[in-house]
Amino acid sequence: MWKTMIVAWREFKHTALTKAFIFGTIFFPLIIWGGIVVGSIIVRPSETTVQGTLAILDPTGEVFLAAEQEFDPERFKGPTLGEMMEDAARGTMGAIVHLDMKLEAHTDRQELETLQNRVREQELLAVAVVGDGVLDTANRDGRVVLYVDPAANPDHISAIQRTLGRSVVRARATQRELDVAELRAMLRDPQIVTRRLTDVGEAAAGVELQKMLPIAFMVLLWICAFASGNYLLTTTIEEKSNRVMEVLLSAISPMQLMAGKIIGQCVVGIFTIAVYGALGIGALFYFSMHDVIEISQLVYVVVYFFMAYLMIAAMMASIGSAVSDLQEAHALLTPAMLLLMVPWILFMPVSQNPNGTIATVTSFIPPLTPFVMVMRVTSSEPPATLQIIATMVVGWGGAIVMMWLCARIFRVGVLMTGKPPSPLELIRWLRYS
Repeated sequence: MWKTMIVAWREFKHTALTKAFIFGTIFFPLIIWGGIVVGSIIVRPSETTVQGTLAILDPTGEVFLAAEQEFDPERFKGPTLGEMMEDAARGTMGAIVHLDMKLEAHTDRQELETLQNRVREQELLAVAVVGDGVLDTANRDGRVVLYVDPAANPDHISAIQRTLGRSVVRARATQRELDVAELRAMLRDPQIVTRRLTDVGEAAAGVELQKMLPIAFMVLLWICAFASGNYLLTTTIEEKSNRVMEVLLSAISPMQLMAGKIIGQCVVGIFTIAVYGALGIGALFYFSMHDVIEISQLVYVVVYFFMAYLMIAAMMASIGSAVSDLQEAHALLTPAMLLLMVPWILFMPVSQNPNGTIATVTSFIPPLTPFVMVMRVTSSEPPATLQIIATMVVGWGGAIVMMWLCARIFRVGVLMTGKPPSPLELIRWLRYS
């Protein structure tokens, strides 16, 4: 047993205790997480003030009268600031735009060319031309055309467009003798807060985060398990091509070598999933959203990681022991990669309907079991306990069978050189006693 542990430590040391691995696995995620935290602190909506003259070409004059109220700088103080920030967040990517503009009234459409020239000469900030039928709610072709300078700030243009739109709405309401403030209050969407009922009370529910949680766990599981399996593949091929394998096998048996390599890379995977998982949970605590994750879900993630890793490690160790270089491995690796890409195809239907037919059937198909089940148990509609137990039995049974097949291929192929085996030859290796 101690020989196996020596191999495991050697495998872990040569993989995890390198500068490239430490930077890629520890420092790079820390840099990203730190950037998110710092960005959330220092990034605030910018405030700008638009000053200038807006000419409104309105033959009826009704939109201009409404615009005088909508463009009043006093509207951007006091209780209407929240409305302004909502509009800014929707249209100007968080910029808060204050409008402090002078309005010019024009009714003759023949003045349009003159007004456009004044915009080009930067005498006017913009010209708004109110089309016919704008105030008729049954007329869908009515529009307001805004002419601006090419160098105009997009945030400023968006703010002017929205305010002109509100001016038209105000003019329509005034024409029908409706109270504009009351009408807008009636149409304003209420704030809806979702609360999750737990065994100890209630907690805030991040609905969007709940939707993303199963996918995030599946991606974390897949990346960590596949990365560790890929390390196992490359180290096995390198040791075999450099004849290091022969030296190792002079001191230990093939089974001890295989077990040590698999255990060593498993520890690498555990380390990786712990780092990324800790960063993710830390981010949830920082943003006060830790209630969306339960302890039982984290336990399931660890259990399914071991299951997924053993399945992937069995495939990678078998391929690595059967070939002498990475180029030869490509032919055998392609079917395995196609199989491992299936969870990426399934994550949308499974996450949307975790108890549907597709999710239920694929839960009983190793090596898809751990990836599908980790999405199901972390969803808002987890499967029944009996089904979880049944898939555990199937999944671990599949992992044990795959490890047994891997052991039979590994002991034969680990010292094989020359032409890589065909799939039929691999099947013959399985039959060797």
